Amino acid sequence: MSAEMCELNGQPGRVILRLFDWDDASRQAVAQWKYDGVEPKSALGSFEPLADFADRVHWLYYPDVDSSAGLERLTAVRRITFGDELPQPKFDLRQLPALEVVQCEDASGLDKRHLNHPRLRYLDLEGLKVSDLTFLSEAQDLEAMRLRRCVLTGLKGSKALNGLRELRLLGAKKLEDVSEIGQARNLEILEIDEAKKLRDISAVHSLEKLRYLFIEAEQATQTDLAWIANMPLLECAGLWLETRQIDFAILAKSPRLYDILLETHAGFDLPDDAALVPVLQSHGKRVLKVTRFPKALRPSIRIEFSPPCDLADAKPLQAYQTKLLANPNVD
Repeated sequence: MSAEMCELNGQPGRVILRLFDWDDASRQAVAQWKYDGVEPKSALGSFEPLADFADRVHWLYYPDVDSSAGLERLTAVRRITFGDELPQPKFDLRQLPALEVVQCEDASGLDKRHLNHPRLRYLDLEGLKVSDLTFLSEAQDLEAMRLRRCVLTGLKGSKALNGLRELRLLGAKKLEDVSEIGQARNLEILEIDEAKKLRDISAVHSLEKLRYLFIEAEQATQTDLAWIANMPLLECAGLWLETRQIDFAILAKSPRLYDILLETHAGFDLPDDAALVPVLQSHGKRVLKVTRFPKALRPSIRIEFSPPCDLADAKPLQAYQTKLLANPNVD
């Protein structure tokens, strides 16, 4: 058997055509079968066999070929999902005019210049070697980006990303400066994880369109939560950093906030329910649950309200962490 169809786990209806060899049967499969993506296995050697069917190949799914030869001829490709090995020699993805989505489980071998594509809207990369975001100066349609094992030190270049709605920087242990993030005015989702060197997050406070915000920065300190009043769309937040003063009435007034976890500072006395719940409910919101972590190095508290009535499928904050929520499909 030189070709088979398989449905992706967790993605009902998404069908991949696997090509184990290149013969009359696999040619016929590429030409006639109905599929979303093509998975060329190592026996094909390169992308050249697919060139005669370039108009049918829209998604390259974990290509296992050694050579990148012929990839430039697949001009209808809109999505590429690489595994942990890349075809050689390095290929300039800007040669694919329709490309919108790039996913890669080990992007350490990618040339950042090859990602500066004007049609890109979705990037999900692990181990990409970049120090800031200036490599995306032409990617003004970019809507969602996740960088895992992130080695960014700063966010210079954010201003060019006017269309960016979702940004996740995971394992951002080298990140020191986020002062330019305030220029990405249309962000709705921001996650910064393991930012061990980050001390100042004040620029984040100007992002008025945020719905979900998660920041883990053990060296960072913020004075208070007054900035939440300027985020009327905020629904969930996790703030693993020091907050010096907490006015719980600010949370009560936040119109859509329904789940927040925040750290305080050493010695902070977490109020009991008798004192806290009336404050939290003083503006019409109903408290569902208050969870305290008094023995943590920095005493922490999680407050869950009834979600806004127009959120039919509201989930706890952890459901919105780590994974990109944007849709990578290229229907």
